[in-house]
Order: sequence, then C-alpha cells, then structure tokens
Amino acid sequence: PLGQLMSRGTVGARLEYALEGGKVRFGLGYGHMKMAFDGPSGGGFDGGKIDLEPLMLSAQWNGEKLSLTGEISRQKRTFQGFTFIPDQTAHSLAYYLQATYRLSPAWSVMLRRDVFYADKNDRDGRSLAINHMGFSKDWTLGARYQMNPAWMLAVEWHRVDGTFLLPMADNPSPPDLVRKWDMLLFQASYRF
Repeated sequence: PLGQLMSRGTVGARLEYALEGGKVRFGLGYGHMKMAFDGPSGGGFDGGKIDLEPLMLSAQWNGEKLSLTGEISRQKRTFQGFTFIPDQTAHSLAYYLQATYRLSPAWSVMLRRDVFYADKNDRDGRSLAINHMGFSKDWTLGARYQMNPAWMLAVEWHRVDGTFLLPMADNPSPPDLVRKWDMLLFQASYRF
C-alpha cells in the first residue's frame, strides 16, 4: 500500500442570499480540513499533516434564457512533517466565469473561463522547474440536452493552458507534459 490519508477533523459553512425568487444569488463558503498521512512502513516516505482552508465567494444572475455565474476562491494549504516535502504554506487562487444560454427547455449551451494558480504570488509558475505545472487556464464550450427529467446528455470541449490539473499518476514524466492541450468530454447521466 502507498499509505493512508486520514481525517483529523473538518468544519465548513456556507451562507447564501437570494433576491427576486432566486434570480440573483450570492454565496460565501468556508472550510477547514485537517488530514494526516501515514506513510507505508519501510517505504522511506514518512507521514505528515495537511491542512486545507478554502474561502469562496460566488454570485449568479438568472434571466429567462441567460444565466451568468462567477466564483472566486482562495485556499491556504499547509504541509508539515513530510520527509521529502519541505514544511510550507501556500495560498492558491482560483476563479471562473460562466455564461449559460437556454436555447429551449431541453437544450442549452455554455461558455466558461476557469483559472487556477497554485501559488497566487507566482502566477507564472516561475519558482517551479516546469513553469506550467503551477497553473491551469481553461476555456470551455459545452452543450447539454435534457432528454427527459431522468436522462441528460452533455458534451464539453476544453482548451487548457497549464498542467496543474493533470494527475501525476496518469502523467509520470512531468518534462513530457505539453503546456497547451485539449480535452473533449461526453457525459450521459441518469437521475433516479
């Protein structure tokens, strides 16, 4: 086994305020997650502690055919006591803006801009050996078809600059990662 990640306690809160029957909505969220990692015995990778503390602010406007949504998040991440990771605290910054247009009750299209910086003070990733591993900037174009109340089909095309979001388990050689890449996603979901 690769070790075990255990919760040391989690708290969270979300406040939401809506106007005009939900036409305008504002939200504020906070969380504090404390975790401990117990490394594998004899693996040379001792355990440590991880604290995550996100703070999120969101807003949404819903018109008859158009919805506009935005969210910004700051997260404090602290790593302590790991053998191969120096004790550190970093503050990430993320935000997205999304426009959804309803063509009909069954069809909608969406355009979204997502941006994530692993370190808000190093937005270009200059402190990293591979700069583009410190951020992800994503344009998304999507369409959704609600076949009936239970079935939904969706497609999204992503144009991404940066590789922070790529899992290392699937990409074990970071120098081979390409900074700008595309992703095409298809989804079918059933609600019961």
